[in-house]
Amino acid sequence: MKLNKVYLVTPLNFKNDKEIVKSEELAESYRKKIEQTYTCRTLAPHAKLATILNNCIDEEKEMGQRFQMDIFSLCDSVVICGIASWRALPEIKLAYKKNIPVYYYNDETAELIELPPIEKLIKNKELSSF
Repeated sequence: MKLNKVYLVTPLNFKNDKEIVKSEELAESYRKKIEQTYTCRTLAPHAKLATILNNCIDEEKEMGQRFQMDIFSLCDSVVICGIASWRALPEIKLAYKKNIPVYYYNDETAELIELPPIEKLIKNKELSSF
């Protein structure tokens, strides 16, 4: 499998500033692991944006969402790391709609597992957390 530009979906917690920083650090950790293992470029804008934009202010939230989608449009694959939030569902659905491969990163084995089409995941309740 050859990856070029990868959009990362990582857990993101908005409870407080400390949790946002932990989420950013976790995203950075995943980013480094995947880049080193798969020799690709990874992009995880949501983690950085959460530290500079206030998700409780509609204008800033919308700006962040637009920026994330612009970044998403540059990528040729999506990798879900950890337990993804329902907030990532638009990117995951869009990836399937555009026939962009979606993978799950297995922390234990450091391997990427290609996920089946979203219809099968929903039918099997594998995306029930969304």
